[in-house]
Amino acid sequence: MDDTGSVQRLDAIRSDLARLRARRIPVPWRKIAERYPGVPAGTLCAIFKGREPKKHSVRRALGLPDLAPAPVCPDCGQVHVSGTCTATRPRGADGLAPVTVWARRVRAGAVVLGRSRRCKRARCGVHFVGAAKQRYCSERCAGMAAKARRKRTTRQRVRRKARR
Repeated sequence: MDDTGSVQRLDAIRSDLARLRARRIPVPWRKIAERYPGVPAGTLCAIFKGREPKKHSVRRALGLPDLAPAPVCPDCGQVHVSGTCTATRPRGADGLAPVTVWARRVRAGAVVLGRSRRCKRARCGVHFVGAAKQRYCSERCAGMAAKARRKRTTRQRVRRKARR
């Protein structure tokens, strides 16, 4: 069965469940489960609400195809939605990895000859090319780092007062 058949089959099951639940006196889920042997009543309720069943036994009982495991990247062992490995960047013709440059007043496509630095804010992790003494990748990061420093010093003052 192809993908479109399974979607149509799942839609047919949902419409059947909706028809049974839309009555003036709705049919209980346990009674509906008797129509679908091998499928628990709670699973039918979840299917009715939009969830797709993942268990192989439930999918077989409903006539849906089994889910195939996602292909794993041979380089890093992760599943990639984009289709390319994000752990290792592809190298260009010159052997260097392409990077995104975070710098002020740099036009798109410009060649930047400078060493990148990591932002000094602990949770940021952005590498940027900036002025010689620039520590943070943006004003936002600088502000957040200053806020964290103020918070830390306030805590230290409170602890010192509590010790006295």
